[in-house]
Formats: sequence, structure tokens, C-alpha cells
Amino acid sequence: MMLESIRMLTDWLADGSVNGVNEKLGVIEYDGEDTAPVDVAFFGDDTRSEEVALRQEPPSYPAIYVTEDAPWTMDGEVNTIIRRSENLTIAIRYILRSHDKWTARRDTYYTLRAIVASVKELMDPANLAARTRDNVCIESAEEISQLIVHEAVGDGTVTGAVVVTFRVIDAAP
Repeated sequence: MMLESIRMLTDWLADGSVNGVNEKLGVIEYDGEDTAPVDVAFFGDDTRSEEVALRQEPPSYPAIYVTEDAPWTMDGEVNTIIRRSENLTIAIRYILRSHDKWTARRDTYYTLRAIVASVKELMDPANLAARTRDNVCIESAEEISQLIVHEAVGDGTVTGAVVVTFRVIDAAP
């Protein structure tokens, strides 16, 4: 369940249509004379990218890393009628290389807004197919949090993150 959920979310955020983060950056509102941040150049997750799995420098900036963010617990009871349904917390980290701290902070706030808009779009009932893979379905987003952080990754810095707790169903026998 974890692998499929992380991959579905990464694919959605990287999507080049109207749903992805870069496309959301083009439609969100900006304050005053602010301009849109540079498009995210690299989207990766810890199931398909060595840089992400090892928390190493991304191949290009800005970058988004998608990883699990909390221990994954599941019910120990075997239930033969209702398949496993568990909460899974995933972090979406925004990594930027910038020496201009106020611009980095501004761009982070706008990019986090675009990430949240993309996640909310994923949860629209019309996008059920995008939330289903290999009998695993992201049923709902139970909680979405945003935070500003400063964590070194190569020459870059994780400047912010969106942490989402999803309700995930595994329909496999």
C-alpha cells in the first residue's frame, strides 16, 4: 500500500496537465507584484529514485521529494469482508537552491500552495482512477499540513513541506 500510494502521488504532482504542481503554479493567485516561482525541475520518490531514498542532492533544482513521513501501522485483526484500510502519512518536500533567503521563503510559500491545490484536485471524485493502482486506492486525505523547514540536501535546502495523511484501502486478497 505504501509503495503504490507514494508512486501515485508523485506521478500526480509531476503530471504535465492541469493537475500537476507546475501547472498549479500558473493559476494560483500571487500577492501584489510577486511572480511565479521557477517550475519544479525534478519530481522523485523514495521507491524510484536513489537521490530521494538516500536524501541526496537532486539532479536539478527546484525539486520535490515524496516519501513516507510516519510509522505505518495497521490493524492486526484479519478481516475477511472489508479489506485493509489504513492511514498513511506522506511528506512532499520542496528543495530549493537559493542564496536569497526572502525570495526562497516567498517561492516556498507559493509552491506549497500549488502542492496543496494539486493534492486537493487528486482527491476530487472525478480522479478516482488516478488514485487507484494495483488494488490499492487512496480513499481520502484525512489531514494536510504545511511547514517551513531548513534541512540541507546537497547544495540545496528543504525549505518547506506538505505532509498529508491519506486513508488508503488495499483490496487485494
